[in-house]
Amino acid sequence: MAIEYITEALKLPNLIEPVTNPAVWYVQCETDVKASATAMMILNYVRHDQRKVGLLFPKSCDSKYHCAHEYAGAGEQLEKYTGGIAVVNVDWPLIIQMETLPLGVSMLHELGHAKQFFDRPSLFYMLALLAGGFYNESGEFESAHDNERAEVAKVATPRATTFNKNPKPGYTGDSAKKRGKEAIENENLALHEIPICKELKLKWREKY
Repeated sequence: MAIEYITEALKLPNLIEPVTNPAVWYVQCETDVKASATAMMILNYVRHDQRKVGLLFPKSCDSKYHCAHEYAGAGEQLEKYTGGIAVVNVDWPLIIQMETLPLGVSMLHELGHAKQFFDRPSLFYMLALLAGGFYNESGEFESAHDNERAEVAKVATPRATTFNKNPKPGYTGDSAKKRGKEAIENENLALHEIPICKELKLKWREKY
């Protein structure tokens, strides 16, 4: 099983305390979404990958997927999670159009990010760096990733306007971070969260 429950506090970057019974929460979350073929596909995909995903259920912070580059050099406690760490707050399930969704949808949203990373690790890594404000266009990646760099450049390019009909990519600043984050999140919605919600006959959101 490539998913490992986290039972000790981790600094990501703030100290996050896990609940004491993560296996119980996982079983409940899986039960929530077992009628969704997309959810089961994601779980099977992540479970059978060689990389290890940490699954952390807290009550103290937002749900979030931490890509492995975020804790590179932080020591074995974190670095063993080569597939990233999915944080799922047990008290804050998704609420869409005033409907509180089962917590399993939140878990599968975060594990959906892990699948994105597994499917296209270089692109996900680049977009995550862009979203975090750390993307280095010139020195971060080798020529083997030219296609991924082109996709990041497309994401980093603002929409044309009347005053700027041929905008250039911008890799720094809040707007670049926003575009990087939305590129990751909206792909995850389209590929994973929306199909899961539709299969479970729940309300869904079209954009992040």
